[in-house]
Amino acid sequence: MEESWKDREIMARGGWEPPTVAVIGVGARAEECSPQARALIDRAQVLVGGTRLLELFEEHPGRKIPIRSPLDAVLQRIQELSETRRVVVLASGDPLFFGIGRRLLERFGRDRLFFVPAPTAVQALCARLGTPWDDVRVVSLHGREPTREWMWHLRMGTPVALLTDARNTPAWAAEQLWASGLDAALLWVGEDLGLPSERIGRFTAAEAARRSFSPLNVVLVQPQEVGSAAGDAPLFGIADDAFSHQRGLITKREVRAVVLALLQLRPGQVLWDLGAGSGAVSVEAARLTPLRSVWAVEKVPERAAVIRENVRRFHCGEIQVVEGDALEQVDRLPDPDRVFVGGGGAHLPALLEKVRTQVRPGGRMVLTSVTFQSFARVQDFSRAHGLSLEAVQIQVSRAVPIGDTSRWEALNPVTVCAMDCPVAP
Repeated sequence: MEESWKDREIMARGGWEPPTVAVIGVGARAEECSPQARALIDRAQVLVGGTRLLELFEEHPGRKIPIRSPLDAVLQRIQELSETRRVVVLASGDPLFFGIGRRLLERFGRDRLFFVPAPTAVQALCARLGTPWDDVRVVSLHGREPTREWMWHLRMGTPVALLTDARNTPAWAAEQLWASGLDAALLWVGEDLGLPSERIGRFTAAEAARRSFSPLNVVLVQPQEVGSAAGDAPLFGIADDAFSHQRGLITKREVRAVVLALLQLRPGQVLWDLGAGSGAVSVEAARLTPLRSVWAVEKVPERAAVIRENVRRFHCGEIQVVEGDALEQVDRLPDPDRVFVGGGGAHLPALLEKVRTQVRPGGRMVLTSVTFQSFARVQDFSRAHGLSLEAVQIQVSRAVPIGDTSRWEALNPVTVCAMDCPVAP
């Protein structure tokens, strides 16, 4: 380890020999490079980077290799060339902040790499705005499947910075805010930061959703006061009458508590809520922990509309409502980590089989049943596939007024089942 640090000191003073690879963070212009970064770039025999970054050094005499897909092929070329040549990998901002640095470390290891960071786009935007960024939650949407866990942080009152791409644009983020009832949030969009075309704008969700922005942008979302339903509700144990629901079609609060306990949710997971009804389980799950996404599937259009109303009421943008029969829709959903099944009827075995084949390793499904037949179907399924079945029956009585006293009013007993689902062979 001491020798490794000694080598790094040599690099810092300008000494550099293969096979060490220098990974240099670059800002919007080549002139913004630090003297150390510039010295390493000048000594490089090979420059590797995105097209925009390579164009900043078009006069450089060294060989230039653009980063394209598949990245593994580029990494292999870096490995080959760095054995005998001085290779610089150019990165935007800090290579170790949602950048290529992670992949390089996985491929080459720490001792073969030397990093020189530049300020990130998030830092630059916050500096322009004169706002601290030590409490900002940064989420990268760049080159990734859309994630909505950033909604949880915003709902908790935390500012969120979004690193966007051509698919997950500022307009897309604004649409998610509007759909989830978080449309009071303000979006600061920094475009072409550090370039002559730099622009910084302040937008409402409605304004940003209608605009186009430069591909080179970063977004800072600042939360505002949440509405009364979301702001007054507890994280756990929301009263039944706080939800919109049809004819009592809601998983009761006491049952929801057991369902959520058995789901054993963790941050970053994908949850399916099949036969979602009012969406009460989806809403409480989304409020408990920052989930990557929640998919509430409901075949009755009127109930799906109720779920959307509850999504906006409680500002749960993580929840995406899917209209249709769960048996037909699950093939179109991202593979889940957790699944809650609130119905299923005669088709329950077929639905459970689909869930079993799609759930991720270590996944878990939780079901509720109110009849002997549905519980028997769950038992038969667990035995047929060798799954361990955990079951608990909940019998709840609530105190209700009668004259100047109270009496106990019993709710229908509900059986809650949980199964851990290994990967299907």
